[in-house]
Amino acid sequence: VPAKTDCVMCFGPVVPDGYGVCYNPMDAHINFAVSAFNSCQDTNAARLAQGLEDALVDMKTLLEQTPKAKL
Repeated sequence: VPAKTDCVMCFGPVVPDGYGVCYNPMDAHINFAVSAFNSCQDTNAARLAQGLEDALVDMKTLLEQTPKAKL
């Protein structure tokens, strides 16, 4: 849900063993909200959020190390 302010919209998962993931891309950062039902043993919102953050940091590092194209 893109917005011009630093607000976070969030929604829950639509199935008991799923996740709800919402994001707001901003100019300098992206806000994410991750949710899961506590009653399901197969989901862990904190672990998913950490994996998402790790992947985004890895992508940022890779992009910063890549030379810019000379167009």
